[in-house]
Amino acid sequence: MRRLLRWYGANPLHLLTMLGSFALAGYAAVQLLPLDIFGIATWFAGAVIGHDLLLMPLYTLADRSAAAVFRHIPPKLPEVQWINYLRVPVVLSGMLLLIWFPLIFRLPTGFQAATTLSLNPYLWHWLAVTGALFLLSAAALALRLRASHHSLRKGHTPGPGAAGPPSDVAPGHLDRQGPPRQHDQPPAAQGAAPATLRETTTASGNSPGMSSPSTTTERVAEMHTRMAAGIPLVGTVLADAELLDAHGGATTLYAAAGGGTSVLVFYRGTWCPSCNIALSAYQDQLLPQLTQRGIRLVAISPQKPQGSLTMQQKHRLAFTVVSDPGNIIADRLGILAQPSDEARAAQLPLGLDLTSINADSTATLPMPATVILDASHTIRWIDVHPDYSIRTEAQQIIGALDRLEH
Repeated sequence: MRRLLRWYGANPLHLLTMLGSFALAGYAAVQLLPLDIFGIATWFAGAVIGHDLLLMPLYTLADRSAAAVFRHIPPKLPEVQWINYLRVPVVLSGMLLLIWFPLIFRLPTGFQAATTLSLNPYLWHWLAVTGALFLLSAAALALRLRASHHSLRKGHTPGPGAAGPPSDVAPGHLDRQGPPRQHDQPPAAQGAAPATLRETTTASGNSPGMSSPSTTTERVAEMHTRMAAGIPLVGTVLADAELLDAHGGATTLYAAAGGGTSVLVFYRGTWCPSCNIALSAYQDQLLPQLTQRGIRLVAISPQKPQGSLTMQQKHRLAFTVVSDPGNIIADRLGILAQPSDEARAAQLPLGLDLTSINADSTATLPMPATVILDASHTIRWIDVHPDYSIRTEAQQIIGALDRLEH
């Protein structure tokens, strides 16, 4: 099944739907033109040319225009793909127009002579159906927004495909400059940073190798014991890597970070509500202070460039947003995580397939992390959160910069 998803790029139900649509269209064409094979071929070619070469560019133009007009939507709104609620009625109405336009616009045909039916109702029927489609789509969007607002008011910020431990594990703040704030750190882990943190959670919240059942304290202690075997990251140079900017252009880590001090923020993708909240907060609370100091802020995720562009436009981000195909930088920092099979299975029915979102067609994600590099691209400070819902606060970053300057 995974191989089919990767090869086709969508759920098998989508393929069955497309095959059924083609079969229905072929049946309709044969019934309408039973003895005119040339007419069927001409109709099919005309439909393809008219749709793909004429209407598709118009769809794209209308879609981008709508996205540009509504960019002012406040970033605090819940993560809802509102544009889909505009696309669906437009496409359905356009398909009806494409099929019935001779009757809608009362063009000369043999329909009236063959059926003795009037052409008058078709225009009003099409307009009524179009209006009903838009009303239903607007009602569905309103219900989803209401449900999302209700969820946010209760304090839930669900992130499908959570890579780190669930919130009840509470692994704490893994600040490489000091011990975790929520739990005591074993002495062996003092000052040590993990060479790799590939935490694959299971349905119970346990990571592989953890005894079950185990208490939260035992899980945290075991995690820190594994971390103690790692090598320190602070003081090492972060090697350059090839990246993609928000428009798909080639760039590098060093080009994005610039020649001075820089702050790197690793996030999962535009589909992640916690990521949206964090980057929006960094735009308002962190970027002005970094700009005054001449420090660059760079956000890095494994998603495709269009996801980076969406994130940048949606929140009017004035800092650099790039894609790291293959999670090369996150892998070097040892902050990668792989969603469990249970999490992946729960995501797919919701329309979230990380293999189609990530640039390298995998489901691997970085843990939320913040890294401070100096002018020589040496790591001076790193903060990692295995719990995806916890992020480094803007004032924590400023405090770390203040300490480094002194």
